[in-house]
Amino acid sequence: MTYYTLEDAQDKLQNLIEEARKGNRVIIKPDDGIEVELVVTQTQHKLRTPGSAKGLIVIYDDFDDPLDDFAEYME
Repeated sequence: MTYYTLEDAQDKLQNLIEEARKGNRVIIKPDDGIEVELVVTQTQHKLRTPGSAKGLIVIYDDFDDPLDDFAEYME
């Protein structure tokens, strides 16, 4: 675990990011005393597969028919 001042972190940000990617804890400690840690997050992007939802959505023949609840408004 390595502590850096805010000024050092601004000068060495790219290096600090690389250190965090390697699994090292990088903590930035500004003058106000609240520590900030660089954390690596990974998001997995799924590739889209055309037609993957085929058969999951059903639209019935009466889809466009007026609803009984709105009969009085349709007069």
